[in-house]
Amino acid sequence: MHLPTKGDRLASFSLYVLGAVGVLTALVFLISGLVMKDGFERAWEVLLGIQGPFEQAPLLGVPLSALGFLLIPAVIGAAAADGIARYVDSQLDDLPDVETRVADRLEPKIKVAVKEEVAQQLTPDAPTKGSSAQK
Repeated sequence: MHLPTKGDRLASFSLYVLGAVGVLTALVFLISGLVMKDGFERAWEVLLGIQGPFEQAPLLGVPLSALGFLLIPAVIGAAAADGIARYVDSQLDDLPDVETRVADRLEPKIKVAVKEEVAQQLTPDAPTKGSSAQK
């Protein structure tokens, strides 16, 4: 079972906000397209920032322009964030867990320490000065 992480909750909230802004933009675009002189073509140009919002219907053009200013970078940012999140998740799946990494780092050091201890126990004690071996 996958428990939601902080990143999952943030992604869910981001999608919720993006969806809300998208729905609001669609409604304002639809109303603007029906009210403006040149219709949906002019509304599209205002949404993308090609035409200024004050030229035809400022009451609808300004909110439409502002929503376009918010929505387009949000869509690009969401796509980039999704791509980065998928890449990071794929890299994290390939990494071993913490216990495995610690064990892999300590195992060679433990082997060396054990070999040194065994070598000290197996070697005969060197004669010391003043012992009977110097007669």
